[in-house]
Amino acid sequence: MKHSILLFALLFGLSASAQSDEVKEKFAEYQMSADLIIQNIKDADAEYYFDLKSTTLNGRNIKVEVSHFDPAQAEGNRWILESIDGNLPSAGDLKTFDNANNTKQNGINGTIEHASWQIVRDNAEYLTVSFVYEKSSLPKKYSFLGDCNALAYFNKKSKTLEKIQFLNSAPLTIKSNEVFLLDMTVYCDWSDIAQAYFISSETMRMSVYLNEQVVVVKETNEYSNYRKL
Repeated sequence: MKHSILLFALLFGLSASAQSDEVKEKFAEYQMSADLIIQNIKDADAEYYFDLKSTTLNGRNIKVEVSHFDPAQAEGNRWILESIDGNLPSAGDLKTFDNANNTKQNGINGTIEHASWQIVRDNAEYLTVSFVYEKSSLPKKYSFLGDCNALAYFNKKSKTLEKIQFLNSAPLTIKSNEVFLLDMTVYCDWSDIAQAYFISSETMRMSVYLNEQVVVVKETNEYSNYRKL
């Protein structure tokens, strides 16, 4: 069951114009910027190759997928599956992977509700702000993010974003699976050279109904070997 932040084939832009006055004032006070472009969640205008290792624990079953993203390929063919559990993928594996990850939609992005911006916590280490996506602005397969509250953690010492956490506010449906609890965290690294954020890893924990039982599914995604087109 593949849910990863391959879910994130969307442009993540926290534009200054979308922020509430309170949030703008806090960022100005701490001399931080919330104008973010996270490179490897772009697709249509992506500029970086990268590799991805996804490990999914479903009950007692472990599945490891190795793939890479190639922006030189035509849109809709950029995600390439290399192996599953150390073996070459079957035709069925390739079709499932392609349907889940390769999008041919143009202008993929998510719009943040202006009124949703709030300061959640402001302590010695972090400024934490929350926001919600406008559900209608999300591509169909990512529409569940519109039912999540997002928390962005900014390190006040480094003045950079460290992670974004998504928590569901109501039961969700992801790939035909009913998800009761979702906790998804995206970890980011800032690149001075690229002047952008790159995802380093992601973790996802879900409680889902499978075969009339509640099963906890855990997924870890590790990104590496970024190189510019």
